[in-house]
Amino acid sequence: MKFIICSPLDLNVGGPLVLHKLCEMLNNHGHDAKIFAMIPNVKMINFSWNDWYLKLSKMRYLKFKKRIKVSIRGGLKFNFLTQNNKIYSPLYTKRYVSDDTIVVYPEIIDGNPLGAKKVVRWLLHRPGFHSGRIDYTENELFFAYNAVFNDVKYNPLERLCTISYFNNNVWKQINFGERKDACYIVRKGAKRDDLPSNLDGEIIDNRSDEEIAEIFNKYKYCISYDTMTFYLTLAAKCGCIPVIIPMPNISIDEWDPSKCLRKGIAYGFDDEQTKRAASERDYRERLISEIDIKNEDNISYFIKTCSSYFF
Repeated sequence: MKFIICSPLDLNVGGPLVLHKLCEMLNNHGHDAKIFAMIPNVKMINFSWNDWYLKLSKMRYLKFKKRIKVSIRGGLKFNFLTQNNKIYSPLYTKRYVSDDTIVVYPEIIDGNPLGAKKVVRWLLHRPGFHSGRIDYTENELFFAYNAVFNDVKYNPLERLCTISYFNNNVWKQINFGERKDACYIVRKGAKRDDLPSNLDGEIIDNRSDEEIAEIFNKYKYCISYDTMTFYLTLAAKCGCIPVIIPMPNISIDEWDPSKCLRKGIAYGFDDEQTKRAASERDYRERLISEIDIKNEDNISYFIKTCSSYFF
């Protein structure tokens, strides 16, 4: 099968990282998968191929010039250097989408800008969370990244596809001594009304993985205003106790009705929660150790479901 996966190119963000990993895994399983670059300042509403192609050409010589390899026969190919490893995610550069191609959109994309006949919608967060809008088209095949992000209105069969990326060479505990104080995660919590104007510790946002791992190994707690981030699991892997600052008036059961996220993570900065999170660190360790097995199970399910749904 042929796939085009719509994704930003910045792999310092969890969503694009797993979209590129999906692309790589589909290629590894014998399918033809490429990334359609979601480029800043190119609006997906009233999308124009000419506008997109012009901006893409300019990016070759700007921000991503070191990441693009130009091949006369193969066009542009991206080899993204991430966490000391390469994710192979070739770039789609044609000006059309064939009728037999499956286009994968994350939940943040409005409608079907590429005009694909076959559309997969991958819910990497709750629909409407980022933009406040939900604009999906008919006959789409829905998957949720996990049960917490699912919306039964769109995905009543509760199809799940969780693809993760992890590098043991970076994310590991090297500090087994005494720790104190806290570092912070803001990320998707940047627009929260209760976010302090100043935080009294280091913030991991917009840092390299190596820098973040070093910070996680320095502090006792990692306090997050982003209530849905894999960095909390990475913090636990580095020996740092992950703590979520609850959204105002959102209980722990409302945050995680399925109870699949709360193990090993404190919901609220109190002794009971932080002690529970510390005692359940093995659960987070186990999640990481099972990533490769679960990735294979999930990509196989994704491929089989796409094949039966569209062909």
